Amino acid sequence: MLSELSISQFALVESLNLEFSPGLTVITGETGAGKSIMLDALSLALGARSDAGYVRHGAKRADISACFDIRENQAAIDWLNAHELMDEDHCILRRVVSADGRSKAFLNGRPVAASQLKQLAPLLAEIHSQHGHQALLNTNHQLNLVDEIGQLSTQRASVARYAAEWRKYKKELKLLTANPEEGIARKQLLQYQVSELDALALAEGEIETLEAQQQLLSHAQALITAGEEASSLIDRDKGIRTQLQNALNALTSMPVISNAAESAIELLNTALIHTDEATSELRQHLSDVEHNPEALQSVTQRLESIYAVARKHKVMPEALLSLHLELSDELLALSGIDTQVETLQRAMAELEDQYYHAADKLAKARVKAGQTLCSAVNKLFGELAMDGAQLKVEWQPTNLSDLSPTGTESVNFMVQTNVGQPFGPLNKVASGGELSRIALAISVVTASVATVPTLLFDEVDVGVGGTTASKIGQLMRKLGVNLQVLSVTHQPQVAAQSHNHWHVSKATKKGNTHSTLRYLSPEERTEELARMLGGSEVKEQTRANARALLEEVEDLSELMH
Repeated sequence: MLSELSISQFALVESLNLEFSPGLTVITGETGAGKSIMLDALSLALGARSDAGYVRHGAKRADISACFDIRENQAAIDWLNAHELMDEDHCILRRVVSADGRSKAFLNGRPVAASQLKQLAPLLAEIHSQHGHQALLNTNHQLNLVDEIGQLSTQRASVARYAAEWRKYKKELKLLTANPEEGIARKQLLQYQVSELDALALAEGEIETLEAQQQLLSHAQALITAGEEASSLIDRDKGIRTQLQNALNALTSMPVISNAAESAIELLNTALIHTDEATSELRQHLSDVEHNPEALQSVTQRLESIYAVARKHKVMPEALLSLHLELSDELLALSGIDTQVETLQRAMAELEDQYYHAADKLAKARVKAGQTLCSAVNKLFGELAMDGAQLKVEWQPTNLSDLSPTGTESVNFMVQTNVGQPFGPLNKVASGGELSRIALAISVVTASVATVPTLLFDEVDVGVGGTTASKIGQLMRKLGVNLQVLSVTHQPQVAAQSHNHWHVSKATKKGNTHSTLRYLSPEERTEELARMLGGSEVKEQTRANARALLEEVEDLSELMH
């Protein structure tokens, strides 16, 4: 429940620190005193849109803090834990609005987005405004009310989830099949190109090997001639090797070998070794080189085939292998589109079945919830001076090509304001006053099944008379037994039913107007009720009427217990 509210430099308020208790709390005051300021401030703390107009004239910023006791609010605890914002057994929502309209939001002392406050708000408090009857004309709002009465949020979330997944797959399918003719043409081209590269069967390093072979085969005769001549110069009689060996023999046969001669002998030995190695390499060279026109033609043709394919694809020959891989991957991806399409279609069909199964269960539950709502509201009409009025809920199937996240039906609240008259839509049949009372009755009924611990009513009793106001007050007091109820009211009959009474007053000091709230003592409460009953001039008779009103509430409370 709401335990504390701090308001600073907000509208007409300079500074207020309010503490709240369980039960029914009312806020009263003269017209224009700023009775709704407290609810406006709380709405801002709960994530409502900020506005520079909220900042008190002359101030730099407005600062609002709302503290909720959440020890018995498991839904709020779960939300805070999920967002790592839990802080003991309370939850503090703070909003700071600058004079330039910018705002900052805090949750348990940590900066958050205002949208996060708005997400948490429905778990903490529910506000019913004096203009709620306008929202009642909206069929989406009507559907939300039925779902709230039936506590169908989980079922509705399942339907919405199936619809969202189905729409996501539908979007993917549309992208895959957006240009089928273009996709077919591209696939055919890739099949031809990949087939051609497959047939080419180019191997890693093949081009370098072929080009080297072509060089050898092209100059085979010259290479053979040069090799044979070099080999002959080394190995023939009186050739290089013979001369080197003779020189070595001459030096080694000397009786005395000088250091220089020893170096020469070593070099000649090395030269002989190198000469033998050169001879061996020349033999290998002559073995490798072959004058073979057929082989040359084969190598040349293979290279020309490779070069031709490279020119066709406008790439260097060395890039053909990577191109082959790239085109093969693209073809594989395109070939997989058909599989993807089939997979998506199967998934959509499965989701569609799940959607309609869940939506059918939701539709049946909504019919029951609508009947429950109408039954409860129709019972209240008599207490709200609308004898003979009846509310009923009509359902129509939706005509959407896509799966609707809200289900397979739309709703329309129909009302009969007098016995014997036909039912008609709210905006066509009900007057402004009747619409306000219908909205109030629905607010009371929905509040009775509310899971949120704090309910706020902002002048929802506008335009009703004394007897009706008494009934409204009794209904709110009854709600206050299990919930915390805060109500801004003009009606003394409603205020008399409260467990706690706050009064708003407005004063002007040194050219500045400001509003204040104070908790009323029993004597002050009697005076305020007398003012509400008789106007600004309180007389003894109105005081007596106020005391009688309070005694009547006490007597009724004793009877109820």
